[in-house]
Amino acid sequence: MEKNTLSHSLHEECGVFGMYDLDGNDVASTIYYGLFALQHRGQESCGIAVSDTCGPKGKVTVHKDMGLVNEVFTQDILDSMKGDIGVGHVRYSTAGASTRENAQPLVLNYVKGTLGLAHNGNLINANDLRKELEYTGAIFQTTIDSEVIAYHIARERLNSKTVEEAVKLAAKKIKGAYALVVMSPRKLIGARDPFGFKPLCIGRGTTPIFWPRKPVLWTLWEQSMSGTYCRGGRHNHPGKGIVSDTSLSSKRAGGAVHL
Repeated sequence: MEKNTLSHSLHEECGVFGMYDLDGNDVASTIYYGLFALQHRGQESCGIAVSDTCGPKGKVTVHKDMGLVNEVFTQDILDSMKGDIGVGHVRYSTAGASTRENAQPLVLNYVKGTLGLAHNGNLINANDLRKELEYTGAIFQTTIDSEVIAYHIARERLNSKTVEEAVKLAAKKIKGAYALVVMSPRKLIGARDPFGFKPLCIGRGTTPIFWPRKPVLWTLWEQSMSGTYCRGGRHNHPGKGIVSDTSLSSKRAGGAVHL
């Protein structure tokens, strides 16, 4: 006789976090605590990528590994990660194997500079998009949907004036439920699927802009971040993107962009 068993382990998929400190302070430690608050979203692997918006465009410091946030990061590691803009990720695999190669954030180096991406969700057309890229010479290092998204953003950027325009064009190709945080050398971009299946919260403090992906537990996010940087926040609207840079601390991507 076959017995049905219930799993008591946590299966919350993933959590993403992005932050931009407009005063130029290092953000790695704050992203660490943001990921710590999102640990329930994924316990397989985690990572942080940071960059200095005033430094060389091609320089990104990234650290990621298998394990919990407090296992992967030590104070020495966080102190060595210099940068005022960054993205972080905790993973529970839904697409792709549970390996270090599939840990996020993903960092791509391409002709326009660098691209850091943290993604949560599932794409229903990921295989088709991957084949399209493979037949044009793309070589994949992972088996996750996130790399497909990153490649399409990078390719769209070659013919776009801005990175937010590239994200918008790439988002028109992908289908499914997702929340994205994208870091370019000078901008932080957040986006969610048009149906709003995957929420993305936006908080603004004394100077930093940061986005944790946290669906139901808004109260926990507010409690965990109040007293440090966050003084309130809101959910990004479905199918729209948010851009943070030094010219405008937070703005709609091209107005009210429908991704």
